[in-house]
Amino acid sequence: MRTGKTHKYVYFILTTLLTTIALIGVAIFFIIYTTFSTEKESNYEKAFQWQIENRGVVGLTINISSAYKQRMLEWRIAKKDIDTILLGSSTFMGIKEDMFTHNKVFNGATNSNILYYTIAVAKYHSKHSDTIKNIIIGFDWALGLPYWPYKKIIHNPNIEKKKEISLIDKIKDAVSYQRVKIVVENIIDQIFRDTVVQYKCPHEDTIGTDQFFKTDQPKSCHGFRFDGSAVFPGVPMSEKQWKEYVDNGLEKYQKFFDKKLGTIDTRYLNDFKEIDRTLKRKGGRLIILIPPLIPKATATMEKASKTLYSDKLHRLLQFTKENNITVLNASKSEKFGCTYSDFLDPHHAFPTCYAKILDTFSFK
Repeated sequence: MRTGKTHKYVYFILTTLLTTIALIGVAIFFIIYTTFSTEKESNYEKAFQWQIENRGVVGLTINISSAYKQRMLEWRIAKKDIDTILLGSSTFMGIKEDMFTHNKVFNGATNSNILYYTIAVAKYHSKHSDTIKNIIIGFDWALGLPYWPYKKIIHNPNIEKKKEISLIDKIKDAVSYQRVKIVVENIIDQIFRDTVVQYKCPHEDTIGTDQFFKTDQPKSCHGFRFDGSAVFPGVPMSEKQWKEYVDNGLEKYQKFFDKKLGTIDTRYLNDFKEIDRTLKRKGGRLIILIPPLIPKATATMEKASKTLYSDKLHRLLQFTKENNITVLNASKSEKFGCTYSDFLDPHHAFPTCYAKILDTFSFK
């Protein structure tokens, strides 16, 4: 009798366990499908046109953000309504067109963009796009992006750069707290959503829309402005967070400061020279922009390394000086009047900081 009850209990436990595993598997598959499924090709151009007409923000998922930006860059260049492009990583996404008085600028920065990809795009458009006179290239030493092994890549504006994501990485993303939270919020939004196709952005005087793509954060303007700059969804850094970073949170940046800052492949330097010469023949130039870090971060790393930042950067600075290439060195953001509240984290500056930096700069 007891044996029969035991068997039933074991059967119940196994059935419940297997059902739970199956449901979890289905949930993971659903999250992976909704996160990594491709968007309709026609939606991109519709979104671009809506942005130009409305000067608004298109909501996106992080999965398509780089593809969207790359396609919009090529679309804007083809329209011949810009003369300056900015290329680099997400640390430059706080730069807006209205910070430039006499130029029509598009911010083509994409997430974690390695320097050799940036070089390839810059080379192509300096040679083949007549209206592009100036190119700003980000030199993001604090994230190590200029120090990947050199690759010579030929940019093709008709082919999207794709990064294959492994199934394991997709599963890791699907079971993360942030991804589950995003999916649940989207499901709730789908259930209770109204018919409004555009809305006022919660943190700035701009309109946004989620009508073209799935978005990580509905009705939050989590995406790009019409000029390619990004709306950062987070809140400004607090004084407490800033002090904690300066005192104990700079280890990963210190590693690049100590071991990589003084090195750069000569082939990158020669690429800079080639791009600059090509642009100067059109009456423009190359600008190398070193992005800002939170106030006192670079000075703190200097002290820890017992080496001046300018000495570490000597090879780049000496080469650009000898070849008359413009460098805007904004690493020590405090020199431009930036404060901790102008940052999302140690290396992502809000537009408020970049406005102060670019106020000191002129293409003239």
